[in-house]
Amino acid sequence: SSERNTIEWLENVKNSFIHTKPILTPRFVPSCSDELMQKLGNIQKKYCLPVQSHLSENLDEVRWVEELCPNSKFYGDVYNHYGLFGKNAKTVMAHCVYSTDEEIEMIKNNNVFVAHCPASNTNLASGIAPIRKYLNMGISVGLGSDVAGGQTESIFRAIVDAIQVSKLYWRLVDSN
Repeated sequence: SSERNTIEWLENVKNSFIHTKPILTPRFVPSCSDELMQKLGNIQKKYCLPVQSHLSENLDEVRWVEELCPNSKFYGDVYNHYGLFGKNAKTVMAHCVYSTDEEIEMIKNNNVFVAHCPASNTNLASGIAPIRKYLNMGISVGLGSDVAGGQTESIFRAIVDAIQVSKLYWRLVDSN
């Protein structure tokens, strides 16, 4: 039904908007069956949609994905398997707090964008994303609010939060 409803909605809004376009949003890997992920990959290809989701937000989530998808090398590899991780599909992944070096390489090589959501990561005690590392590697990073875990949609607040967690990262994680 999710596939059917998504396609029906896409067909209904096709060419309806000038400045706003649909984006395919699998909530995150644990909320999608393999069958749904495959269908979302097919929808992405057919409609050439960008993709947005969550990636490596907290350690429990990363372990859960490893448990659910034992044949994948890491979290991002699950999305990649279904064609939902960059390359031909513009992709934005929120958080990326606990991305492994191998996952970060795939983010870079597939031109995946990282959405830094400092308020959400702080509110959920997820950790602090290594944003300077991503920027130094040439990975595109933007700010997000992830209102489900954050407390505001204000981009100005996201800027302040990013500065504050950056200072904490420098002080607590990597003073280089």
